[in-house]
Amino acid sequence: MRKAGVSLIKSIVRLLLLIIIAMNISSCEERKMPTGNQIAVSWEVVSNNFKETPSVKAAFTIENLSEITLDSNNWMLYFNQMPRNVLNQDTLDGTKVERISSDWYRIVPLNGFVLRPGEKTTIVYEAEDWWIKESDAPMGLYFVFPDEEGNETIVVAENYTILPFERAEQITRHRGDQVPLPSAAQTYAQNLPLKKLSPDELLPVIPSPYKTSPINDSVFFAREPVIYFAEGLAFEAEYLKGFIEKLCQCNIEAIKGSSDGDYVIDLQLADISVNGNSEEAYTLEIAKNNHISIKGTDRSGVFYAIQSLISLVEPGIPAGQGFSMPVLSIEDVPRFGYRGVHLDVARNFQSAETLKKTIDILAYYKINTLHLHLTDDEGWRIAIDALPELTEVGGQRGHTTKSAAALHPAYGSGPHPYAEGSFGSGFYTHEEYVDLLRYAHQRHISVIPEINLPGHARAAIKAMEARFQKLTEQGDTEGAKRFRLIEPEETSQYSSAQYYTDNVVNVALDGVYNFLEVVLDEIVEMYGEAGAPLEIVHIGGDEVPRGAWTESPAVKKVMAENPEIGSHAN
Repeated sequence: MRKAGVSLIKSIVRLLLLIIIAMNISSCEERKMPTGNQIAVSWEVVSNNFKETPSVKAAFTIENLSEITLDSNNWMLYFNQMPRNVLNQDTLDGTKVERISSDWYRIVPLNGFVLRPGEKTTIVYEAEDWWIKESDAPMGLYFVFPDEEGNETIVVAENYTILPFERAEQITRHRGDQVPLPSAAQTYAQNLPLKKLSPDELLPVIPSPYKTSPINDSVFFAREPVIYFAEGLAFEAEYLKGFIEKLCQCNIEAIKGSSDGDYVIDLQLADISVNGNSEEAYTLEIAKNNHISIKGTDRSGVFYAIQSLISLVEPGIPAGQGFSMPVLSIEDVPRFGYRGVHLDVARNFQSAETLKKTIDILAYYKINTLHLHLTDDEGWRIAIDALPELTEVGGQRGHTTKSAAALHPAYGSGPHPYAEGSFGSGFYTHEEYVDLLRYAHQRHISVIPEINLPGHARAAIKAMEARFQKLTEQGDTEGAKRFRLIEPEETSQYSSAQYYTDNVVNVALDGVYNFLEVVLDEIVEMYGEAGAPLEIVHIGGDEVPRGAWTESPAVKKVMAENPEIGSHAN
């Protein structure tokens, strides 16, 4: 009997195990979902000219190449596209296209939707204005497959095609568009007035120096020159040394001092005035005896003369076989004191290495200011050690919900932060930013940091909401409020130029000023650490949408206490 009992127990255990295995297999089969290339998606502009008013009609076609039936509960398709309000959609296909936030959209199935294996459906929708080129098309597409418990599996749409823009109604913006359609004939006609410049009309240096002597001869450096430099020009000498060594594939000397000998490049400081100006002025002389003289009123002038010298190296001689330059003299001074470029790394992040390459290009063209757009709605790109959430949350984009303390995909950045080929996530650490400042300063470029407020501040807002939630859960109520940028009681409704409805900080809150003080203190510290001057901090200040703050108790209180402020809401 005992053996029989043991045998019965083993049989029951075996049966239970088989049942569990069967349940798991069944569960796995139920959770099985298409891969990224098993749902084919195509998109096209149907027409921009179907209405009197500017409107666009577009269409998605979705083909189910998998073995799984798509229904009203098991899929959604998310994407980014030029922000437009969706105006109308024929929902007979069983789906709805909706814009969630700014350029973030999704397609959701409605009750009764069914797309069986091998079937396809076309989803037609209308939006404001127009889409006329591939860069207007949806990008960063990904499917979300929810299960019954609300868990989501994300699959990037790999089988996606943008259909060509071929018809006039796809390329013209509206019925009244007067811009001619681009064509080979049109381009040819536009280029007919162009003519080939004569050699004496070609600019040897860009930007064109104030005065350049005629070029009638050239000099060949069959062997490497020696660089002599004055006190304070060590970096400029090393910069030029690195260029010539790469050109000659040789090692050359850089010696403190001065020389008028042959095969010499002499870098000196001197009192120079060009066109009545002396700041950043220089002279450059290339003589027949292989002597190059550079004189500048300051280090910047000498550096710009070096850039002119670099641009004068004549092409065509293989590296390591010497180099040739024209015999000439240049007198130059900048026509504009401020020569700047604005670079937005908030919306599409660029690495520190890429930024250094950009700085090198700016230096070559004698640009002296880099306006660095470090923060915006779509990203916060500079580490502030006192507020780590700014980069932990504000420094990356990925799939989320609009209300979450996180940043959603934008500009096709996709659902996964730091995915290969994506520019939606990233930031400069304290050390990286200090290094970038030093790098720019050595090349005589000032970096203006832009911290965007009070509009264009969604990344900061979401980051500080994450901080608020964390500290509240820890019981630190006062700490949670200290850097909060929005007022939960505010019910103002607005839409920004980029169609955000939640990107403006509330200027009546102490948290905004606490926040700005901490951020700017750390930025000032970084510039001091780098030894780089900080003369300007840019805070944007633009595109605060009408309607912001109109229903804010805090703002109404401040205005009641300060009636001289007045109201410009209308």
